[in-house]
Amino acid sequence: MIRLILPDNDSIFTICVDYYLANFANLLGGSLLIPTIHGCYRRHGGNNFGSHPVLGAINSVGDLSKHPPHDDFRQAVMQHVINRHEQFEALLTPVGLCQFFFRVATLKEFIGLLKTYPHIFNKSRAYYFTNYSSLKKIVWT
Repeated sequence: MIRLILPDNDSIFTICVDYYLANFANLLGGSLLIPTIHGCYRRHGGNNFGSHPVLGAINSVGDLSKHPPHDDFRQAVMQHVINRHEQFEALLTPVGLCQFFFRVATLKEFIGLLKTYPHIFNKSRAYYFTNYSSLKKIVWT
């Protein structure tokens, strides 16, 4: 999975790349919730997001002004999948690829994708508009 979702551009996120990877992996594979703690977060002085050496526990002490906006991650994920659409379509199936974009893109963005990438979204627009709401509900509640 990691080879498939790693950004092509190393400098896309100089901080919080774990946020990108965790969210992208979750979009593809979902989550399994385990009600016990099985890991920890190591803070160090060079950490760009959460570097306070004492505070923390279950609360984030990160400086959200340094955290890239979620929309930047979302846009990067969509562009990454577009750039590698053949790999993702083979993994997810054509319907699964559409469901993926239904989960990530706004309706306006999805319409833009239909116009910009007709070689990827090659069904009629009526097909996508008819199925947008029902498929979005199936995969994301």
